[in-house]
Amino acid sequence: MIPWYCNIPLLSYIFLLGKCKFCKTGISPVYPLVELMTALLALFLFRRYGLYRPFLIYLYFGCAMIVLMFIDYYHRLLPDRITLSGVVIGFAVSFVNPDLGPLQSAIGIALGGLLPTLVFLLYKWIRKKEGMGQGDIKMLAMVGAFLGWKRLLLVLFASSLVGSIVGLLGMLIFRKTSHFEWPFGTFIAIAAIAAVFWSSFVWSHFLHI
Repeated sequence: MIPWYCNIPLLSYIFLLGKCKFCKTGISPVYPLVELMTALLALFLFRRYGLYRPFLIYLYFGCAMIVLMFIDYYHRLLPDRITLSGVVIGFAVSFVNPDLGPLQSAIGIALGGLLPTLVFLLYKWIRKKEGMGQGDIKMLAMVGAFLGWKRLLLVLFASSLVGSIVGLLGMLIFRKTSHFEWPFGTFIAIAAIAAVFWSSFVWSHFLHI
């Protein structure tokens, strides 16, 4: 059994110098990175909302995005147990979320599923191959459920922009071909977490809505 003091987030990794206490095998830096990101997410949400319902709602959502971010990056996979359950949970909590009502959540789910599906079918029809995974579509529906349609549109734009830039840099610098499968779910997750904090600023200062 691993002692409790070997499982303290961040601190144990530092004290153990990134290695297992017993077998001295190196521990991936991804683990402390995820722990740090989760701690910062909780801190920023607490400063923004305090210990109220939005804090708990967006903490769950943000943690799910962090998990999906790394799963998709390393495995090119977005598990249904997270995305589809997230759609249901996101819509359910919209009834008690002061930032978002059930109607906005329902529209977000519909747009999150419909718009990417149209892009998926159109790209497949033109290029004869898939340009977006079905897991990405389910993930966007989850984003729409938690954030509503307005913030979903920002997430779609931002993730597509970042994905395009990364794709171009990958082809220019790392000689990746157009057939390389980029983890679009990772870009969605980054944009979704950013939208929780900065979407209001973007809408009011740049889009005037």
